Amino acid sequence: MTDLMVLCVARRGTYRPVVTAMREELSRAPLVRPRPRQGGAAGGLGFAASVVVGLQRGAGNAAVAGLLARPVVQRCGPVPCDCPPEEKAAHAAATAVQRQAAGGGSVAPSHCPPAFCRPLPRLLAEAGRAQLGPVILGGIAAAVNPRVVPLWATHIAGGSGPQNLSSRFGADFTASPTTARVTDDLATALRAALLANPPVFPPGANTVTIPLATLIGPALAVVGDPNHPGHMNFDIPGDIAGNVAGGIGTNQTTHPLGATPSPFNDSRAADGTVTVTRNADGSLTAVPSIRFQVRDTIDLCPGDCGTSTEQIATVPLSRWEATGISGDVPIIVDFPAPARSIPLPAPPVPPPAPTPAPPVTGTTTASVLRVRQAPNTSAPVVARYPRGTAITIECQTTGTEVEGNNLWDRTDLGFVSDRFVSRTATPPPC
Repeated sequence: MTDLMVLCVARRGTYRPVVTAMREELSRAPLVRPRPRQGGAAGGLGFAASVVVGLQRGAGNAAVAGLLARPVVQRCGPVPCDCPPEEKAAHAAATAVQRQAAGGGSVAPSHCPPAFCRPLPRLLAEAGRAQLGPVILGGIAAAVNPRVVPLWATHIAGGSGPQNLSSRFGADFTASPTTARVTDDLATALRAALLANPPVFPPGANTVTIPLATLIGPALAVVGDPNHPGHMNFDIPGDIAGNVAGGIGTNQTTHPLGATPSPFNDSRAADGTVTVTRNADGSLTAVPSIRFQVRDTIDLCPGDCGTSTEQIATVPLSRWEATGISGDVPIIVDFPAPARSIPLPAPPVPPPAPTPAPPVTGTTTASVLRVRQAPNTSAPVVARYPRGTAITIECQTTGTEVEGNNLWDRTDLGFVSDRFVSRTATPPPC
């Protein structure tokens, strides 16, 4: 049965036997471990596609796959059946989506079939969703975790506004291998920063807490940079975080598809502090306190269709979304990083400060020695020393020559000519 024939049969009200036979075929299909899609949730849809891998047997399976994967809206118009107005509108919408992908950034990678993220006639989309939706959700429950099924059910049913999943799934994100990898990367950067610039402890204290942004700002920025290989990409199959988050998509707001488009693009953020403790042997222990925030969207469009086997499920899911009967489920998850402790060697001990030289003293020899504001004879007189006054000389400089001597000694009151001072040593220069 061609896709056009199925479309016409569905319009005549005899679609249910075709779908019933398809569902019976699905129930006999083997379960295959998935490969995650990139740029969206990983692990939840790939295995759902594998549920229908048994469709490869027989011409009937090929006909069903053709129905699901081919852009049937492009067949609207030719006899033997005429298209109602809503199907013509769907055809126009499909063309608009294609233009949007070509002119405003990619909705899907180039390896995806043309049908991916292309709308269906609404009646056909709703019938397919009613029959395949429960099969896909059952596969998600089996291969990932039943706890994520309500999120995907919300997506299939039409989407929702942003949901804060911190209390429900924060611990799962903390336990994700992806979070462990990113945390280790930040700990490595933190260790290097503390070795290069050991912390200064407050007087009498053996601990100090420092904001991470002042130590490893660039490393924190990598977490949310989709162009950096070290960014936070939840790409582990079967991982709950990978199922509901995945990679960082930056084109949600520029391609608002589905019944409920997401109001934000995907993002990742990291921040926190590190507490450094000085141990009894002088070594240091750094304990970071890192928190992450993940913003993502459970959806198919924009996204990646996955492998050819995965496309058996991802293509119809994407078409339901493009038709406007399924929608985005934006999520926000705040969660702590797994605990880490970073040992550091004792910082090098700075050399002791040099012992200051003993003060240079002297005795005035003039009957009255004028103390001037500057080391010259024209500077104002600020004080006078009687003969025999003991003085402490802070330093020595040059100035107006007095009886063949151009040295001037600075005391706590000002400058005096060295010609009239009997010194115990040579003062340091001013």
